[in-house]
Amino acid sequence: MTPSIYGTGLQYPIQLNSSGSKPKTVSNEELVMLSIEQIIMTDVFERPFLVRNGIPFGTRVSRSLFEPPEVFIDIFRYEVPRALNAWEPRIAVLSADAVQAVDNQHTVQGVVRFRFRATGQQQNFVRPYQLTKTT
Repeated sequence: MTPSIYGTGLQYPIQLNSSGSKPKTVSNEELVMLSIEQIIMTDVFERPFLVRNGIPFGTRVSRSLFEPPEVFIDIFRYEVPRALNAWEPRIAVLSADAVQAVDNQHTVQGVVRFRFRATGQQQNFVRPYQLTKTT
């Protein structure tokens, strides 16, 4: 087994391996991708005492799913790079953007371009967000 340069951790959400006796683990780039998603989707008030350099753990992205697309896009562009730069030291964020889908006005595509600090390899984290229309 080759050593992991980015570490090894539990898969989230937690699942058991095929034998059912131990939790599944992930390592390397997959672990970093899970960490990015966890930081983005954790609301800042879920972990109120987890603050680094005045920046709380998480973003307001999950809370803004009920806002108009323009508001969601602004929050994504501002909070995601700020949170990732503070809480994920294994990457350097190059850009974070959100674009409204052409075919569906309630879907926004979030894209984070980043570089792994250890290898210099660039990667994208892409996730669609379904905005909920309030009545």
